Amino acid sequence: GTAHSHFNVQRLHSRYPKLAGIEAWERGMYTWFARHLPRSLFLALFVAVEHWTAAFSQYGLEEPCDWFDGCDATMFSLWEWHAVEELAHKAVCYDVFRYLGGRYLSQVAGMMLLLFAVMLPGIALRMTYLFWKDGMLFKPRAHFSLLAYLLGRRGVLTKTARDFIHYFNPRYQPWDVDSLPLIRAWQARAAQ
Repeated sequence: GTAHSHFNVQRLHSRYPKLAGIEAWERGMYTWFARHLPRSLFLALFVAVEHWTAAFSQYGLEEPCDWFDGCDATMFSLWEWHAVEELAHKAVCYDVFRYLGGRYLSQVAGMMLLLFAVMLPGIALRMTYLFWKDGMLFKPRAHFSLLAYLLGRRGVLTKTARDFIHYFNPRYQPWDVDSLPLIRAWQARAAQ
């Protein structure tokens, strides 16, 4: 999170200054949750966060051309390393949650809290601001392109929908999706 914040400050905030306020709002939400939510629900929130980052990482590594076509090679290498790192620890938060007595209903509530209190409002705020700032807010083509990227046949949300639904299975385990082949393939490439 700290690295993301530093990147945003260095690369984005000068062009998009209101992003700092959106990021501060999100940090404030997590701080409020930490102070007011029961421990099991607060942990469940991060189980949901880790689930999303692992799902995005899994499918981004499986089909990088679909998601990163035309991406700067250095940025792609950084993203690839980060994706592998996310997959390597994808069960840690879940294991701690379960060890401390976390239950299925808290797990589901954590995902709902993440989606409706942080993720969807955060995405909506960011996209509205970025589209406005770049003069695309009232250009339907920009909105259709975003929808295609998210919901198209090979879209980010389309490709992760199965994992999202699986999260609500009472027998869910983070390693139900085997990430070891992707991790090992990256390790082999990195060792060359």
